Amino acid sequence: MLRFTRLAPFAVAVALGTAAASLPGAFAQPAAPQTQAQERPSRIEGRIAFLRTELKITDAQASLWDNVAAVLRENDRARRDAFAGMRAARDQKPTVLERLERREKMAERQAASAAKLRAALEPLYAAMSDEQKKTADELLAGGRHHGRMGHRRI
Repeated sequence: MLRFTRLAPFAVAVALGTAAASLPGAFAQPAAPQTQAQERPSRIEGRIAFLRTELKITDAQASLWDNVAAVLRENDRARRDAFAGMRAARDQKPTVLERLERREKMAERQAASAAKLRAALEPLYAAMSDEQKKTADELLAGGRHHGRMGHRRI
């Protein structure tokens, strides 16, 4: 009797699995995973909305914030376009010089994006309260200990 008790849950699971498999359309199949060629949707609008809420942007700061949001969108689009180009070229075997050139161009794009963002953020930051600045310093921090694998947060 003891052996039957141990096997009973297994037998029930097998029976239910077999019955479920025999019913066409009874259970929805999970969505197919994204292939590497598919681009993930941008999440920049959600990030912008989150930042605006957390930073407690006032009506007086709205036009300054709109400039920052426009730069965030522009930087996101440029980054996504650059990655799409890299994905398209990944099947080619680049030489060491080509890899270094790509790395250099990526660093230049990142520096240009950071400069645009800083230029847009400076007037807003100057108009922020101390509490807003503290929140901005926490949320917009980049560097080694913030974000995923040291990537910038915004």
